[in-house]
Amino acid sequence: MSGRKVIIKILEVERLNAKRFAEIIGVQPTQVYDLKSGKIKKISESVADKILDKFSKYSKTWLLTGDGEMLSESSLSKKVAGKIADLNHDYEVNNQNDSITMSREVFEMLNKLTDTVQSQQRVIENDMSEIKAAFKKAHPHGGNHNADIAGAV
Repeated sequence: MSGRKVIIKILEVERLNAKRFAEIIGVQPTQVYDLKSGKIKKISESVADKILDKFSKYSKTWLLTGDGEMLSESSLSKKVAGKIADLNHDYEVNNQNDSITMSREVFEMLNKLTDTVQSQQRVIENDMSEIKAAFKKAHPHGGNHNADIAGAV
């Protein structure tokens, strides 16, 4: 996958335009526009690092080469699990009203994990839409597309 396709996919998943994405990661908008247009063929190491600083869910290999998995191998999940284990003493369960108190760090990590899962869901939904569209294009007069697609997936 080219740098162009990688940046387009990120913008789609994050639901951002090129200018806003550039602002968030701290680069000039022209860098993002040039990647998006194909003028710049690949994402540089420094731009990849800036993306990962703000959007840690992406795989660095995928950002740089377009190969492999888009999302990092559950690094956030492992990090959250480790932090929760380390911070067990920071939360208490009150059995009277079932309230839970946890450290702000754990809460923020759970929020990031939730964002990652929602992002993955959007990617899957988008991929399914693309698969359905391709199937309909390949079989314009076919029968029950949903059943055929479900069987193919």
